[in-house]
Amino acid sequence: MLRLFPLAFALALAAVPAAQPAFPDSLDLFLMAGQSNAVGAGGNPALAPTPARGTAYLVRVLTDSLGPQGGPFVELVTVRPNTLVGGTALPTFAVEYAERTGRPTAFLQTAFGGTSNVAAADRGRGHWSARELGPGAGGGPNRFQLAIDLLDAFLENAPDGMPALRLAGLFWIQGETDAHEIDRGRIRTADYRQDFRATLTALADTLAARAGYPVPIYVVQIGHLASGDTPGFEQVRAVQADSEAAAGYSLVCDHAHTFPEIGLMADDAHWNQLGLNHAGLELAVAAAADAPPRPVNTADEDGPAPAPLRVLGNPGRRGARFSAPVTGVVVDARGRVVARLDGALATPELAPGTYAVRTAAGAVRFTIAR
Repeated sequence: MLRLFPLAFALALAAVPAAQPAFPDSLDLFLMAGQSNAVGAGGNPALAPTPARGTAYLVRVLTDSLGPQGGPFVELVTVRPNTLVGGTALPTFAVEYAERTGRPTAFLQTAFGGTSNVAAADRGRGHWSARELGPGAGGGPNRFQLAIDLLDAFLENAPDGMPALRLAGLFWIQGETDAHEIDRGRIRTADYRQDFRATLTALADTLAARAGYPVPIYVVQIGHLASGDTPGFEQVRAVQADSEAAAGYSLVCDHAHTFPEIGLMADDAHWNQLGLNHAGLELAVAAAADAPPRPVNTADEDGPAPAPLRVLGNPGRRGARFSAPVTGVVVDARGRVVARLDGALATPELAPGTYAVRTAAGAVRFTIAR
């Protein structure tokens, strides 16, 4: 089994096949857990940005295929939006995270659509309860244990040429199934609160044991159905907001409940690609703040070059405020000047859409200031 060290853990290196591209020296590894919006069902992956080569990889673990050492076959695949079926938040995360930190990423997807957190809410797709490690009420498996098993399979069966890895965080997007079952009376809000806190605490403890240091967990707060909000969804959102201090995670993207009214739903239950892009952007902002500092480039006293113009999804409602440490004109997706930005801008005149900021020094991004 691989040894894990503070801030970095080494994986055994082997000769790299001639056809395999060289990996970067190190990667930040993130796990994705939860249900369908964590898997990604945006329906249009072409609307996701494309990470630069060498900056983002997807971990594939084939546990039913034996590798050269007799264990599961593991590989790293370069992230491209069209390789992630259905669309996901990960390409946007990878692009933004690399720009903010200079660090390339690897992703281990453990989420599974239709899963619950509470075992009694299981509909046959599985549950994430750390308190009930057996099958759920519908006969589904325990996804918490399966996710940890998948992580261990990866750590113990490194592919050839694997670089050093830093276990950098876990993303959690889940709660819709439990909200439905609260509405149906199969579970109580108290049941969800107890299991949610226990599961997130157990994930934090388990990841810290693997890494040898605390591993951040980022919870994307659920929204609600496009057809309307319900008491179950309201209560799940409240538990996710209220449990942040108790379970030790960071709550991000706490406005997914506005996605239906601003056109960020693919169907009644799932976020479209622009919604997923926004979740990925917010995750990247949070994770970048927790990453080790970017190495100082002493050879370039003028600092980094201006970021290229990149139009991002903007899920802000009327009256939202945008911020950037620059002054410049705000342009829409067609390049039309629609406003001017001077540090911060109230935008009651802007409809939800896609925007960027152009300045005298080049072009930069701007993000929502809540």
